Amino acid sequence: MNTLSYFKGICLFIILILFCNIFALSDTEADSLLSYNYTGQIQRASDLYNKGQFEESLDLYLKTWQNNYDDSNTLYNIACLYGLLNKGEMAGKFLQEAVSKGFADYEHTKNDKDFDLVRNDPAFLKYWAKLEDYFNNQKSIHGEISYLKTEVKIRYRTVLPDNFDPNKSYKLLIGLHGFGGNHYRFIEMGKLLKNEDIIFVTPQAPYPMEFTMGMTTSFSWNIFDFEETPSRDYSGDLSAQYILKLTKELKKKYKLKGVYLSGFSQGGFMTLAIGLINYKDFDGLISIGGGIFDERINDKVIKKAKSIPVLIIHGKNDKTVEFSHATEANNQLKKAGYDVTLQAFEGAHTVPAEEFLKAIEWIKAH
Repeated sequence: MNTLSYFKGICLFIILILFCNIFALSDTEADSLLSYNYTGQIQRASDLYNKGQFEESLDLYLKTWQNNYDDSNTLYNIACLYGLLNKGEMAGKFLQEAVSKGFADYEHTKNDKDFDLVRNDPAFLKYWAKLEDYFNNQKSIHGEISYLKTEVKIRYRTVLPDNFDPNKSYKLLIGLHGFGGNHYRFIEMGKLLKNEDIIFVTPQAPYPMEFTMGMTTSFSWNIFDFEETPSRDYSGDLSAQYILKLTKELKKKYKLKGVYLSGFSQGGFMTLAIGLINYKDFDGLISIGGGIFDERINDKVIKKAKSIPVLIIHGKNDKTVEFSHATEANNQLKKAGYDVTLQAFEGAHTVPAEEFLKAIEWIKAH
């Protein structure tokens, strides 16, 4: 027997055992993966970003990315944070990886101020040049994008109160999620309503985000393509018609004593746009992290709709949708004689549970 070969075999066996012991997950570790709060981690990372705590935010985003390597949004956010930390090489690498996983919002990337510190960095530029070529060739590679207006089925979710009685009257709260969100995330707020006489409905926005490459986890109330689209494509108008149709159907389905439209971020802007134009269809509007940003919401529309009460909820440290959007909307409506309340909180672009609970009390009072 070759003694040296024998000992080599023994050593290799021991190394393999040690390797398996090191990298095998215990039941406790595996269970912790099941309880991993992906959405909560993303929200905390976003809050840190909005507060300017870029290194802490980056650390959380990197840990989150380890649990979802194909998430192009997280990869893009990591690239942005490296840009803010003036690390051109890493910003370029992660931006390239985000694009390889499906991120395709070229116009946003080109104008994103998070990359201002590294735009002239040679280490970043070598990646950016490749990405520009990639984006410029998309139409010839994948063909030209066109849209057709047609009837489609769009899902929505409903949370009924505990001990729901179909013969009893309830208030209805419709919640519109934000840009890049989905109805799964927003319906989580429903657990705060289980003991209330409120039916909570969250519709899914109709347009899957282009940069998810078929992974329909992110949606928008408007069409956003990195390729050229008309300045006004009316996709948001179709979303508004969808919400109004849904409202009409829910009024038929349940006995209601009040209908309230709410939304976060893009959904908050949609809430005020839809609600002020169609004020007779609702008993109150709640805009969270949104504002008034629609050319059709003119003085005539605002004056006509002043009978509807409005609640505006906004974080003072919001850098995604500046707090000024909330104060401007509040002042504009108050000047027109509205029953409007500005509910400001110390926070960023988020929907804290305690603020949502205050909104529930506001609904009860109206």
